[in-house]
Amino acid sequence: MKRIGLIVFLLAFVSVKSQVTMTFTEPKKMEAKKFTQVTVYTKSDSIIKGYGFINIINYSSHAVRFIKSKPITEFIKQEDWSSFYAENLTKIEIEHESKVLELYPVKSGESFGLTFFYHKIHENNSVKLYCPPYSIPYINKGKCVYTVLKNGEEKARQVLMKLSDKPKKMPKRANKFFDDCPVLQQKIEAGEYQKSLKGLIAILDFYDVSCQK
Repeated sequence: MKRIGLIVFLLAFVSVKSQVTMTFTEPKKMEAKKFTQVTVYTKSDSIIKGYGFINIINYSSHAVRFIKSKPITEFIKQEDWSSFYAENLTKIEIEHESKVLELYPVKSGESFGLTFFYHKIHENNSVKLYCPPYSIPYINKGKCVYTVLKNGEEKARQVLMKLSDKPKKMPKRANKFFDDCPVLQQKIEAGEYQKSLKGLIAILDFYDVSCQK
């Protein structure tokens, strides 16, 4: 009975989500100040420069609202912008507080397989470590859900919700991601790594060197 109840709940949830998606309407205009310099790299090898910002369309994957020229009015009308969807791009470079952020589209393993733009923190021959900027241009307000994509896998997975400023051992639940490397799981369970960005990168580099043969 519990299993049946769970199935009914999940079906209802998906149904509600679908209804929300269907009833969502595009805004008729946007504030021009949201549009900053952006370079879009498409899967067809096109490089397109202009002005834009990242927005979620229909509660779905990220997309770049894009205009070709610098805005000269207070608002941009819907008919004047176009949209580049994350799943059709290889990366974007977008201006934020006088800096240029390089963001990559990554399919999420936790959010119905939707594609979002992530900031790449670390990369080796086996894995990539990302931090998702939840709300451009606010760039996640200093927080990060650390997300890892293994080479050869389609979807990225969350490894840690947050790190610690104080000396703490890496939580044992982090080793679930490395079920193909028992020796690394043992090291995590033994508390050999700190719950820090340095510790997480050390885990990923050990995985690359010692687990991928």
